[in-house]
Amino acid sequence: MWSALVIVLSVIIYLIKIVKEGNKLTLDKWGEIFVSFFVFSNSIYYGLTLYEMDVVASIAAGIRIEIYMLLIPFFLVVIGRRNNWTFPSISWQTVLFIVLFCAINILNPSNINSNLTVLGIVRVFIYLAFLYILISSTTSHALLRGIYNGLIYTVILQGILSFAFFVGFTEVATFFRDYAYVRSADRPGAVGTFAHPNPFAAYLSMCYCFFLSCYLLGYHKKKSLIWSILTILVLIPSFSRTAMLSILVSTLIVISINNTLNSSIFSVKNIFQRILPLIVVAVALVLFTPLKDSFVGSNLDEMMMARLLHYYCGWIIFTKHPIIGVGFNTHVEYMIANFNFKDMAFIDPIMIDFLYNNSIHNVFFICIAELGLLGLAFIIYFFVKRFRSIKGILRSDCNLSFKIFSLTSIGILCCFLSQGMGEPSFMGTPLRELWLLFFIISGVKMFRNDNDISKIDKT
Repeated sequence: MWSALVIVLSVIIYLIKIVKEGNKLTLDKWGEIFVSFFVFSNSIYYGLTLYEMDVVASIAAGIRIEIYMLLIPFFLVVIGRRNNWTFPSISWQTVLFIVLFCAINILNPSNINSNLTVLGIVRVFIYLAFLYILISSTTSHALLRGIYNGLIYTVILQGILSFAFFVGFTEVATFFRDYAYVRSADRPGAVGTFAHPNPFAAYLSMCYCFFLSCYLLGYHKKKSLIWSILTILVLIPSFSRTAMLSILVSTLIVISINNTLNSSIFSVKNIFQRILPLIVVAVALVLFTPLKDSFVGSNLDEMMMARLLHYYCGWIIFTKHPIIGVGFNTHVEYMIANFNFKDMAFIDPIMIDFLYNNSIHNVFFICIAELGLLGLAFIIYFFVKRFRSIKGILRSDCNLSFKIFSLTSIGILCCFLSQGMGEPSFMGTPLRELWLLFFIISGVKMFRNDNDISKIDKT
C-alpha cells in the first residue's frame, strides 16, 4: 500500500514539474524526466503480479506488470516523432546468442524445472526489450541527466528510511516493510525499500559507483562528490559486510584506472603512490572504527560456514553437469531435489533452513551451476573485454556521457565480483535492472559518437 502511495506522490511531483516546464519541454527533456522516474521507481519495486510459481528461491518466479512497462508507450511516441519509427539494428551475433541461450537452457536434459527457466528468460528479455526501446528514443545526454536525477531521488528516499532506522523511528523505518531489519537482534541492519539489508546496501553501492564516476570525470564535480559521500552514509546502517567491502574495492579500482590512463595500474610507482595508500585507509577503517564489529564480530563464523556449504553444493552441481549446467534460474530447485542437509549431524537446524531457502551466496557458483563452462566462458569474455577497453575509452574523444557510463560499469563490475562472491543479491530484482541498464548503455556504439557536448552542464 505504502509503495503505491509513494509512486502516486512521485507521479504527481513529476507532473507538476512537467506543467512548470510548459512549452520549454523538448523531446530530450521529456526523455530525461521519464528516465528519471523509471530509475527512481525501480528501487521501490512495485508492480502487479499476474502469475507466480510456488518455489522456494528464484531470481524470477513469476510475471508482473512493472512500472517501467507503463512508460513504453511514451518512448514509442518519441521514436515515431524523432526517428520516424527507425530502430537501431541488432547484430546477427546478438540474435544468435539469444536463440542459443534460450534453446540450451530450456532444452537442457538436466533442467528439472524448465518452466522456471522460461519465466526467468521472459522476465529478463521483457526488460531488455524495454531498454532497447528506451535507448532508441533518447540521447546519451538525456539519459545521463535522467539517471543522475533518478539516483539522487533514490538516495534521498533510502536515506530517510535508513536514518529513521538508525535513530529508532520505527514507524518511518518500516514504511515499506513490516520490519526495520531482518537479521538477529545483535546484528540489525536498515533495509530501506528492500527485503533485506544486503540488497539495500548492494543497490546503494552501485549508486555510489555512478556518483564517483561523475566526480572523477568532472560532471557536476562538487555535487557528485557530495552525493557519493551521502550514499555511503546512507549505506552504513545496513551493516552489510559484503557491501562495505565492495565499496572499498570499487573505489580502489575506479580511482586507480582513472588516475593511470597512460600507464599500467600495477606499475611500481602507481602501487606505492595510489593503491597502497587506499588499502591502508581501508584497513584502518575496518580495524579502528565501529565497522570492526560488523566485519569480525557477530555471526561471521556461522555465516561463513553456511556459505562454504553452499559453495560446495555449487561445485558438486558443476562437476556433475560441467558443460551447460542445470539450467538458468533452477539451481535451488536442483539442490532441494538432490541434497539432503538434514542427514548431516554437524549442521545447525537454523543453518539447514538457510541452505534450503536461499540461492547460493556466490554469483560465480550460481553461474557455473546453472550455465556451466559455456556460460562461464561468455562471462569471462565480457569482463575481460570491459576491463581491457576502459582506458582506451577514457583516453578517447568519446562524449562525456559514454565515458561516465563506461567507468560506472567498471565500478559495478567490481561490486559484482567482490560483493557477489558472498551473496546473490545482484541476480535478483531490482538490482538486476540497475546493473543491466549500465552494462547495456555502456556498450551502445551510437552513444559513443553522440558528441553534442553543449547539452551537458558540468557545473
